[in-house]
Amino acid sequence: MPDPTLDDFLGNLDSNLKRTLKESKMKNFDNGVLSTKQRTLGVAPRPPGYPEIMETMKIEQIIRQTIAEFNMSPYDINNGLCEEFSQAILKKVPEAEEVSVESYGKFDELPGHIWILYKGRHYDAENPEGVNNFMDLKIFKGASQ
Repeated sequence: MPDPTLDDFLGNLDSNLKRTLKESKMKNFDNGVLSTKQRTLGVAPRPPGYPEIMETMKIEQIIRQTIAEFNMSPYDINNGLCEEFSQAILKKVPEAEEVSVESYGKFDELPGHIWILYKGRHYDAENPEGVNNFMDLKIFKGASQ
């Protein structure tokens, strides 16, 4: 039996998730180290960073689903309904945290905004994929540094 490929591992995930994982440079995720038993059973070890990637994909899907439920553009959600949006996300991901510009002492420097902090990444309607630094949220682009 040939070694499994990344496509074998990804199976029937939707094309966006496959692209995300492939772009994460997870090709050759097993590094050619599958045992005979693993090959026979069709079991492959998890790629590096697997839990974090799956968690990121999970919250991204939840955020995209919630955007669709709001039936508004992400921009409009961020500019008027950001608190309601983050509350909706918190109901679905209770381990996430709601944060705001006040949380970072930037009240006078940035527009008022509330977003989600989850496992060290910042998420809102315009950034469902999350960013590492809250200043990279689209709503803050161009705001005074």
